[in-house]
Amino acid sequence: MGSEPRRIKSIELGCRLLDELKKRDGARIKELAKALDRSEPTIHTYLNTLKQQGYVEKDGYVYKVSLKFLPMGEFARNREELYLAGRDEIDSLADETGEYVHLITAKKGRQIKLYESYGDVAVATAHHTRQREFRQYLHRSAAGKAILAEYPADKVDQIIDEYGLEGATENTITDRDALLNELDSIRERGYAVNDQELTTGLRSVGASIVDPENHVRARLASPHHLSGVKIRSSTRFSPT
Repeated sequence: MGSEPRRIKSIELGCRLLDELKKRDGARIKELAKALDRSEPTIHTYLNTLKQQGYVEKDGYVYKVSLKFLPMGEFARNREELYLAGRDEIDSLADETGEYVHLITAKKGRQIKLYESYGDVAVATAHHTRQREFRQYLHRSAAGKAILAEYPADKVDQIIDEYGLEGATENTITDRDALLNELDSIRERGYAVNDQELTTGLRSVGASIVDPENHVRARLASPHHLSGVKIRSSTRFSPT
């Protein structure tokens, strides 16, 4: 077995510091030092460096993540093939159904929204906006479960071992065997269902996107084809 890749601990701590600022929606040096188990002078030095580079802002004694990340995020998304190929399809399906429709992908075992569109009867718009701020657990959503259903068993086990099966509502699947059975059902019928497993009162249907080599790429709300990427069936989000 190969050894773990080398890591630069200072960069790792800087990333953890930014994650902590995001999680807390701003924090003082003392809070951050305690959370990260580092001295206050060390945290102060890191924050000053990030502030000078424009990644952190200071409001009184509180440090916050800055808007510099917004254009960086747009830069990354605008270079994603699935986003460029899928956004028109998402808009089309949202117009056709009137519902909320989104495209997601998975990175390091968590899901990230690439694009979303709102039809004229879409509900819970504020909820969906907040969801964009976080990498979501795959087992809580229809699209996320559709992704898991495409993965080999050892990868699914690895994701469960790393992130667990934390519940969001009383309907969330939090038992490993129950989830594995659900994934078998998804493979048989070709799509996944979320019955109020992320948010009470909201249900959804999600389906896979695979490339020409049959590798899973993302989950998209469209029954059409795009740039050589086949969409197995549709995805939509609707109220109870």
